[in-house]
Order: sequence, then C-alpha cells, then structure tokens
Amino acid sequence: MNSFKTDRRTERTKRLILNALSELMQEKKYSSITVQDIIDRADIGRSTFYAHFDTRDDLLKKNIENIFEHINNQVIDEIESSEQETRILPLRELLEHIKENKRLIKGLMSVENEEVLQIVQSYWNDKVKRYLQNRPKGHSKVPPEIVTNHISGTMIEMLRWWVTTDNPYSPAQMDQYFHQLIMPCVE
Repeated sequence: MNSFKTDRRTERTKRLILNALSELMQEKKYSSITVQDIIDRADIGRSTFYAHFDTRDDLLKKNIENIFEHINNQVIDEIESSEQETRILPLRELLEHIKENKRLIKGLMSVENEEVLQIVQSYWNDKVKRYLQNRPKGHSKVPPEIVTNHISGTMIEMLRWWVTTDNPYSPAQMDQYFHQLIMPCVE
C-alpha cells in the first residue's frame, strides 16, 4: 500500500512538471524557458525536478511523447477502420486534435530547437515503420528507412505549415493531400 501511495505521488509530481512546461510553452519560446520557470510554475523544488528528469530537454522529450501518445490513443479506432488500407497516418484526426489544442501544439511546432523536431520525427518514424512492415513488399529500390524518414518528415512539415498558416485547409483536405503525396512512395 505504501508503494502505491509513492507511485501516485510520483505520477502526480511528473504531471505537475509536464503541465508546467506545457503552460509555459503556450506563453513563450522554449529557448527562454528555464528549469527555474518550470519549478516555479509546478510549485516544486529543484531537487524534485531533477529526481524525475535529467534536463529540461529530457522533460521536453517526455512531453512530446505524451502529447502524441494521447493523440494516437484518441484516434486508434479510426486507424483500425477500413481506411487503414489506404491511409498511412491518421493526419485528419491529428489535425482535428491540433485545432482543439492549437496553442499548445503551436508552441511545440514553433520550437527552434532542432532536437525537438528530431524527437517528433523519431516518434512518427516508429509509427510509419510499423505501417510499412504490415504492407505487402513492393519492388521499391529505395531502402525502407529512407521511405520511413521521408513520410514522417513530410507529415511534420505539413503539420508545421498548417499550424503556422492558421489552418487554410480543413483537416480532411490536408489528410487527402498528404496521402496523395505519400502513396507513390509506398506503392
């Protein structure tokens, strides 16, 4: 029972820290957010922060993973529908979620740290890789890791463009355009 309370407290503290970073990223650029800003917002001590995260970038990585896992969990039923045959990634659902949480995602997508984009791309590379492994093998002369990187990179750049241009096309249109661009790579 004592272990359960400790685990709940640990998870609560992590959530406070993650939420503090998310709130701060909606207010200012990531590069200007300090660990002190985060611990002040979360109302915790410095040693508590470092007991859970090694660095500010480590916290950011975890935050990115949480955001996209949350989105992924929300759209898992859609992915498993018959559309899975023709869709590589759930871009429409992702964009609909982004529209609902625009400030947070806009802060994330505007981060100037190249490492952040690498984290996001790595996350989606894993999803694309799994999708490609489940498709019949074609006769492509392009190595699968290059195709994977191309697809997830295209999606990330489309997301960034869509967010920074204030959504000139609907999520459904963007999903359609994305798949029109990408499907020749996997067929």
